Amino acid sequence: MTAPIYFLNFFLIKIYDFFRHWYVGGFFAWVNATVGLLERFDRRLALRITVRHLFSPLYQEWNLAGFILGFIFRSIRAIAAVSLYGLVILASFILYVAWAALPVYFIYKIIKG
Repeated sequence: MTAPIYFLNFFLIKIYDFFRHWYVGGFFAWVNATVGLLERFDRRLALRITVRHLFSPLYQEWNLAGFILGFIFRSIRAIAAVSLYGLVILASFILYVAWAALPVYFIYKIIKG
């Protein structure tokens, strides 16, 4: 009588461990990968520095053209960076939700047949 209880307990613990690993561990791995990708983009786009120097003249050209061109180019660069960051975050969220739904989908397919 104790062997079936032991195996049932072992089976339930393994199922719990799988879901904990899949959802908790997978979530943190996914977030770390997304943040790493955003950091690599930020090394190239430098959003914080671009916004800090938004009203600085371009190439330290202290005339009207330098100020206007600096503002225009840096605004475009900041908008592009924010758009890219938003797309990466949105795509990562959508992919994570699809990935997280896989076990539920497979269980549903097994039960429904």
